[in-house]
Amino acid sequence: MKSSFSSTLRVIAVALIGVASLAVMVGCGVAPAGPVPTAENGATYSPLGVAFNPTTNLYYVANGATKSVSVYDGSSNSLKGTIATGTDPMAVAINATTNTIYVTNYSDGTLTVINGATNAVTATVSNIGDSPYAIAVDPITNRVYVADWLSQPTNNLYVLDGTKNSVITGLQVGGGEYVGGLAVNTVTNTIYASTFGGLFVVNGSTNTVTTSLGDGITGTEESPYAAHGVAVDETTNTVYASFAQYGPSEIAVVNGATNAVIGTIPMSSEPSSIAVDTLTHVVYVVLPDTATISVINGSTMAVSGSLTISGNPTSLALNPTARLVYVQAYQPTVALTAVSAVQM
Repeated sequence: MKSSFSSTLRVIAVALIGVASLAVMVGCGVAPAGPVPTAENGATYSPLGVAFNPTTNLYYVANGATKSVSVYDGSSNSLKGTIATGTDPMAVAINATTNTIYVTNYSDGTLTVINGATNAVTATVSNIGDSPYAIAVDPITNRVYVADWLSQPTNNLYVLDGTKNSVITGLQVGGGEYVGGLAVNTVTNTIYASTFGGLFVVNGSTNTVTTSLGDGITGTEESPYAAHGVAVDETTNTVYASFAQYGPSEIAVVNGATNAVIGTIPMSSEPSSIAVDTLTHVVYVVLPDTATISVINGSTMAVSGSLTISGNPTSLALNPTARLVYVQAYQPTVALTAVSAVQM
């Protein structure tokens, strides 16, 4: 059943916790880290995870079919090593406060926990659904949120204790349908889950759904407001969600205080992963089908530019100190994913 989702997995990226940005990939004066193959003989599912650890100046890239995560130096962009994970690692999230890396393993239903100081696996967590996919971390509460990709009749979002590496509770968002992305506002202790049924808002104190934005599932079709990616600008308390599939390709702008949509921004093709630079309030949206990144001015809610990427970009992460962006992209000509470092 999972193989039928492989094409979708290539283009729906995970909205990882943290801020991110992107710049052009050529002529920037930075030695790239790739393209570097991150899967042997082509990945069954294109990995969708890249995350930067500001504590150690390392970034981590999920390697899909090789059952591992690659570790790169954030300054030299050189490969430091690989860490064994479960089957088909998908998303990566980092708690910079505890220096802990989390990796969802799509095909064996587990979460790999890595010590950022030693890059050693410290725990493997199960009972988080059949196909854990999206992940986000709240460093303030030390809670980890893991979403199941495949449709579930009951729980599809799990809350974990980051200290004990154990499941606290599970809940259902989007009617149990596919969760494509997670994001956390650590200031308001609010979690946002983007699903094929719309965008769902979860209270981090009570672990209950408080608001839903979208029409939900109607008949056999997905919602016209199926949300794939989601990101939060904590300084302005603004949420950005990518809507696509059976409706318009656009970014919805949500007021985090009122949970009301305050605007929409049309995209040229189906958007997926989103990242926000909270210092500049610039929003970056992955458009896999056109191999571009759409750049949005968060203050004016208007597209300000477009960046061309080699291959089909799936995820991105920011190194704000070095002003570098790490971009993961699927390379269709060689059936591999690759990572590159570019200057902002």
